[in-house]
Amino acid sequence: MGDRQPAGGSAPAARGRARLPGRRGSTAAILDQTQVNAFISVAEREPSERRAPRAAGQFVFRGRSATTRRSEWYSDALRLSPNEVEVSTDLGVSYYYANQPEKALEQFGRSLKIDPKHAKTFLHVGIVKWFSKQDLPGAQQAWEQVHHARAAEP
Repeated sequence: MGDRQPAGGSAPAARGRARLPGRRGSTAAILDQTQVNAFISVAEREPSERRAPRAAGQFVFRGRSATTRRSEWYSDALRLSPNEVEVSTDLGVSYYYANQPEKALEQFGRSLKIDPKHAKTFLHVGIVKWFSKQDLPGAQQAWEQVHHARAAEP
């Protein structure tokens, strides 16, 4: 996409880490193909940079881009941070949006092994069971777990 710089630049940040473009605090800048390309570039150049693959997956996911790369980025991020339940659950959600509900449910099962009370994972299990599997009892059971998980939080 030429020499156009993404918002936030793409120069290496302090301590030798690659800077993730388009990020301001915890919210992503408006989706723009140049920024997506910049995230992908950082993730490809810096495979040991833990934030880059997940950021690329999140950024592409927010645009609901129909790309198989989304699941690849979350898989890479999970490989770098295997005990991060958020990354594991995001991978499951990416499978759901790729019309792979069985794979999504398998991934959510892995997420629940990391954190058996992770409310977001139970929420997505319910969504997949209801919308992809037409399993209302299974969805209700998962959503009850969301309630129990939230009630147990401090």
